[in-house]
Amino acid sequence: MRSHHLLCSASLLAVLILAPHLVLASEPTRTLSAPLVQWPDTARVVGTVASAQHSHISPRVSGVIVELPVRLGDTVAAGDVLARLEAEEIHARLAEAEAQVALANADLARVEQLIASGTASVANADSVRAAAAQAKAALHAAQTMVGYLTIRAPYDGVITARHSEAGDIGQPGTTILEIADPRRLRFEARVPETLVNALDLEDTVSVVIADVVMVAPIVEIAAAADPQSRSVMVKACLEHDEDRPTVRIGQFGRMHITTDMRSVVAIPASAIIQRGQLQQVAVIEDDTVRLRLVRTGRLWQYGPLRLSPDDQDGATHTDEAWLEIVAGLSHAEQLILSHPQRWRDGQAWQGGQP
Repeated sequence: MRSHHLLCSASLLAVLILAPHLVLASEPTRTLSAPLVQWPDTARVVGTVASAQHSHISPRVSGVIVELPVRLGDTVAAGDVLARLEAEEIHARLAEAEAQVALANADLARVEQLIASGTASVANADSVRAAAAQAKAALHAAQTMVGYLTIRAPYDGVITARHSEAGDIGQPGTTILEIADPRRLRFEARVPETLVNALDLEDTVSVVIADVVMVAPIVEIAAAADPQSRSVMVKACLEHDEDRPTVRIGQFGRMHITTDMRSVVAIPASAIIQRGQLQQVAVIEDDTVRLRLVRTGRLWQYGPLRLSPDDQDGATHTDEAWLEIVAGLSHAEQLILSHPQRWRDGQAWQGGQP
């Protein structure tokens, strides 16, 4: 019985050890004909994430802020109460206007009775009707002023700044809150005037924010340059994406502007075998795998790379991280992409099974 348990344990251990290799062996080995790609020469410009819809909220009337129910970062819907103010003089005007309307209506009713009995002239009635209409207009104005004491969200958004507290005096033109729509983000950067001519509306640029790479179309280019900084404001739209890590308003980032394009041999970074300071690729030559030393250049991970017009091989672009090959690999040579480190130099290719 003991020997049976030992045999089972040994078998299980062997399966566990060999399982990763069995999985790898079952996967098809991917290869690639080393392509010529259009490698961008780029310039980097720093900028900031902003909302296309951002508002400074200030009262329309003066009053004491008695309620400020929202906090920094709160999400609000259009029409939600952002603040309430108190102003006794505005309520007094409303009470006065209501009294004037009641008086005017009573006068109008009395005059209409006199006209019906023939003891009042039409001219007197017109004057009283005009006074009643004026009183109603004053009441409407007073009601509007009372409505201004409650400040509501103009649209769905988030509170990005809070400049006041309950008990403060709110005045027209003084910002108490800021609100922005987080679904309509854009990246704003001041581009040196020497680079801005390389950009056009609807061109796409790569924007990198907290190591997240986004391809963004340009939606605005300022018509005038800033004479102090010798730069032009450029704005690119950051499309809303639920799967993307959170990008916050005010966040720092970099815009990569393409200034030139060159045809170079480049391969996915995953195809590189790193051994210390040496870099190798697994190349297929006459059905034999050769591990060849290569010298790499720049890394590209800022969006799609397009194939050079001189390259007739399949795909048109890729979103992977790619490395420029400076030496050691020529265009159209066949190399192994999946698990290249599993291969030994001189090993037979055998249709992709090491």
